[in-house]
Amino acid sequence: MIKCFFPMRIKKVILKIFLISFFAVLSSSLAMARAPSNSRTDSSSRTPSTKKSKYIESETGLNIPSMGIAIDAIYQPELDNLIPGYKILNIVLTNKSSQNIQLNPNKDRWIVRDNVDKKHIAINHLRFLGEKVWEEISADLRNKLEYPQIVRSGNNTKIDVFFPATTNLANFRSFEWKSFFFKKEFLLTNPLEKDLKLDDLTRPTTQSITLSNVKYDGKTPEEPKVKKESPPPAFDPKLDDFSITVD
Repeated sequence: MIKCFFPMRIKKVILKIFLISFFAVLSSSLAMARAPSNSRTDSSSRTPSTKKSKYIESETGLNIPSMGIAIDAIYQPELDNLIPGYKILNIVLTNKSSQNIQLNPNKDRWIVRDNVDKKHIAINHLRFLGEKVWEEISADLRNKLEYPQIVRSGNNTKIDVFFPATTNLANFRSFEWKSFFFKKEFLLTNPLEKDLKLDDLTRPTTQSITLSNVKYDGKTPEEPKVKKESPPPAFDPKLDDFSITVD
């Protein structure tokens, strides 16, 4: 039996080479394992996240071509006392499409954002206010304020929704409609120019106000007459001439 004896120095060199090779293979394996996760992280950090809006957005009263409808809303303070303890927002839904639009008081949802961007959920039907309030309302007024069931093609329909009297509806910013029929959500922005009044004696006349007046009063009120102010006095340069006498 032949025994091979290696010098101690050679054994140390062989062991060192083995350890270096082992750690090199281990390091490359770990680097390959980390590479996919790092690439995913880098790609996600380089690509900004663009979240698509869930709303179909438009301005109040303007046509929404993709849906063939237009939605307008008007708040009239003079209707605040019509239902004690509640305010009314008048909505006009115009159907320019070829199909009839179904409305559902139980599943449609109307939300108003007031002038400080606070959300208020509307009450769709008078019966939802409670039986006591319902019984105190006349039959004629019930019919006028009834939540409609359908908007036929080519027609417009008046929708009245209700809010507690403490809700600030003046100069509201926008309102939302979550439609059960369309299975979509609409966001209608109220342009600032619509609420500006150059003279307290004048009032805006939009389709919504006209329909509201016809519905509640039976006729459209006449526009108030604006008082004619007298012209300013003519400029007299002599009024600006003066002299001071110094003793």
